[in-house]
Amino acid sequence: MMNERELTDLWTSYTKLIDKIDRGGGLTRMMEDLGERLLMCPAEPRNDSPGCEPGGLIQQAITVAKGMKKLNDGFSMGASTESILLVGLLHELGKVGNLEEPYFVPEEESWRREKLGAFYKPNEGMSRMTIPERSLYLLQHYGVNLTEEEFMAIRGPSRPPDWVESRLAPTAEPTLTILLRSARDILVRKVGTE
Repeated sequence: MMNERELTDLWTSYTKLIDKIDRGGGLTRMMEDLGERLLMCPAEPRNDSPGCEPGGLIQQAITVAKGMKKLNDGFSMGASTESILLVGLLHELGKVGNLEEPYFVPEEESWRREKLGAFYKPNEGMSRMTIPERSLYLLQHYGVNLTEEEFMAIRGPSRPPDWVESRLAPTAEPTLTILLRSARDILVRKVGTE
């Protein structure tokens, strides 16, 4: 578990990266409104997953954004740094919750904590939205304009490949989607081998 100093350093690193994204005042307002909840948000509910602690979401977001940047630069994929930062740092923003309540709440059932390692659980009082849907909702609420490619990367796959519209849509995935998926896959594999 991160101590207070580590959380402060993590927040400083995160906000410096967010400041590199120029989308008007929406991100600044969002950081002011959701800042503490964002900092304290875990990335995952169970302790056998990386990021099951306060600061976990931000730590993973920074790692994913850096991974996306390395892949983009290493393979000359042409995505802008601003888009990489926006998608990498905010693609799981929905884990913070909605405007009033957190998505993850502490698991209070001792059996689930001890036997399953479930330190958090989804807030049952929230409306049913996927994490990408809630992320996009929060970004639009704060007036953060997205490009089509940024929207598609955060949204993730919307339909199974055999769905009729998928056969009519272009088959090439946007660069940001490929970068996000690849960086997350590498993170999962890296953490799984440690």
